[in-house]
Amino acid sequence: MLVHNLKKALGDAAKSNITFELISHRFTARAKKRLLEVFPSSSLPLEEEERKFKYGQFGYGKYIYPKEVAQ
Repeated sequence: MLVHNLKKALGDAAKSNITFELISHRFTARAKKRLLEVFPSSSLPLEEEERKFKYGQFGYGKYIYPKEVAQ
């Protein structure tokens, strides 16, 4: 749906070689705590059980979408 909407909005420009990056939401335990303190009614999906735990490049762990969901 998103790609179709972009094609419609871009018109002829959509026929060019266009690239884009999709960035998925990931979070650390510390970030989740802070988000919920500041935005207690947030609708962001922050359930660790639905994520995969991965160590980041700086040694801390973060929760990311599993490969199947990200694709």
